[in-house]
Amino acid sequence: MTAPDVTVEASSNITVRGCKLHRRTIEKWVRALRSGLPAEAKVDFSTERAITTYKSNSLDGLAQALAESTEPGNVEVLDNLVIFASDIGHNRGPGPRRIARLAIKSDGWVACHISGDPSWVNAQTAVLRPLFEEARPRKWGFWYSPRWIFAAWGVSFALIFTALFDSLPLTVLIVLAGLACGFAIGSVLRRILKVEIFLTQDELASSYWRFTANEIVTAAIALLAIVVAVIFGVIAHNDSQDGAGETSGLARYW
Repeated sequence: MTAPDVTVEASSNITVRGCKLHRRTIEKWVRALRSGLPAEAKVDFSTERAITTYKSNSLDGLAQALAESTEPGNVEVLDNLVIFASDIGHNRGPGPRRIARLAIKSDGWVACHISGDPSWVNAQTAVLRPLFEEARPRKWGFWYSPRWIFAAWGVSFALIFTALFDSLPLTVLIVLAGLACGFAIGSVLRRILKVEIFLTQDELASSYWRFTANEIVTAAIALLAIVVAVIFGVIAHNDSQDGAGETSGLARYW
C-alpha cells in the first residue's frame, strides 16, 4: 500500500505600527526575507504613487523608475513599499512553497505574511519581528493615535483644571485652549511619525525632529491661550476672595 502524500504548511502574520527606513535598513530586511530561499530566488519591489504602480526586481531599478516618472512628489522618499520573496519557480524538492510578503502602508502599518514549512516560518518570524520593531520611531502605540484623540485628552485635562475657577467664560476659554494644544501635539506627532522610506539615503534626514513654521505658530497660540486663561483665572479667583472677605467683615460689623 502506497503511503499518502502529506504536506504540512504553516503561516504567520507580523504587524507593527510605525516605520522609518533608510537604504541600509531596507537591504537588511531583504537579506532576512531571503534567508532560507535559493540563491537564485529573486525579490520583487513595488510602490504606488497617485494612480501608478511601479515594480522592479531591485531597489536601484525602482529608484530609477521613480526618477523617470512624471508623478508629483519627492521621488527619493516613499510612503509605501511592497517586498515579495519566494522560491516559486525553483526546484526545492517536496514541501510547501516558501513565500514572504512585506507591505509597508502609507497609514503607518507594517504587515508581513510568511508561509511555508513550519521550521522556516518560525525562524523567519523570530528574525523579522525584532527588525520591524527597530524601525518604529516610537514603541508605544498611543503616539500613533489620530489627532482627535490628543484633542480629546487636551479637553479632558482642561476640564480638570477648570474646577479651580467658577467662571463660565474662563471655563470655555480653558477648554478651547486645551483643545488647541492637544490638536497641535497630534499634528506634530503625525508629521514626525509619518511613514518615510528613503531609497537612496543611508541615514534618516537631519531635519527629522525639527518643527515646521505652522506647527510652531499653532503651538504658540495654544500655549498663549493657556497662559491668558491662567492669568485671568487667578485674577478672578483673587477678586472673588476679596469680595467674600468684605462681605464677611460687614456681616460681623452689623
